[in-house]
Amino acid sequence: MSCNYRIVLVTDGGSDALLVPIVGLSALSRRIHAVDIDRSLYNWIDLLVASGDSVLLASLLAKHEISLIEELGALEKLLRYQNNGYSKEMVSRLFDEEDTLYALRKHFLFLTYDVDSDELFQFSDSRPTQQSIKIDSVLKACMGNPNEQQFIKLGYRRLMNASQFAPNPILQAMHYADCLYQDDSVVIISIGSGKHKDADLEQQFSEQAEAAFEEEVRKHKKWHYFRFNPEFEREDTMEIKIEKTRSYFEDEAPAMDRLLRLMEIKSGKLV
Repeated sequence: MSCNYRIVLVTDGGSDALLVPIVGLSALSRRIHAVDIDRSLYNWIDLLVASGDSVLLASLLAKHEISLIEELGALEKLLRYQNNGYSKEMVSRLFDEEDTLYALRKHFLFLTYDVDSDELFQFSDSRPTQQSIKIDSVLKACMGNPNEQQFIKLGYRRLMNASQFAPNPILQAMHYADCLYQDDSVVIISIGSGKHKDADLEQQFSEQAEAAFEEEVRKHKKWHYFRFNPEFEREDTMEIKIEKTRSYFEDEAPAMDRLLRLMEIKSGKLV
């Protein structure tokens, strides 16, 4: 049998919003490589939704139609340059200076925060007037250091990192997927930025969004939900976090295998 699954990748904002999804997608890709399906992350993702620093990763996945090995090389290099916040050097290595949102060939929804109206603001492929905005400007608006109240002026708006207000964009992802894929089966892959036993306010907001989503998703009988979010200690170094994340995804092998089963169906392979 074959089924018209739509794949939605949702990545959290937060302090390790690049580390966790990069290592997690690397783990997933190794399992993809072992089965006879389309091996490109670009090809099997339909919608990317992101907040905070993870907008960089989502933009990269939405733009490049390249081989899986090349994708992984590009993703893993991100951690070598900088794990948190906007970096001109890092962005220039991954995007052309003149790249605009029009260069993104996937459905996308990126969250930032409007300082003056005190509400979330969205960059989306559904808004034609935004397609001429440079990716560099979008990344500055989404990735500025929220603790330092960094913002960028875009038109008449002052925009800043939304991680403190919407670290987990799962509800926004659900609403957009609802509009796009009313009659299709949907697989939502949600990757966090790490959690701690002593949850800070940002983590509490993330968990509240997840709880609200889990309540709402019961109404969608054809939706499948996968949430991946490793646990860290506050004093963990980047190297320790990477190792913990790798171990976490190894322990999540059964969930990964269920996800790959759905990927095989999406690819049109008889199963």
